[in-house]
Amino acid sequence: MVRAKKITSGSTWEVTETTKLDKLTIADAAAIKVPEGYSVTLTVDGVKKAIGAGDYKGKIVLTVTKS
Repeated sequence: MVRAKKITSGSTWEVTETTKLDKLTIADAAAIKVPEGYSVTLTVDGVKKAIGAGDYKGKIVLTVTKS
């Protein structure tokens, strides 16, 4: 089963725990946020990426850590 998430333009996805996906689509003007006091890091196939609009495929991990 493919674990996929699509964040549409103008919407925000709140990630509250480390999340693993196979596909992630972030539209222009879409956002990922975490609870106050936390930060999020995006890695694709083990490589850190800036979070921004685009299509990501592979072993995707959004790691939520306490700031």
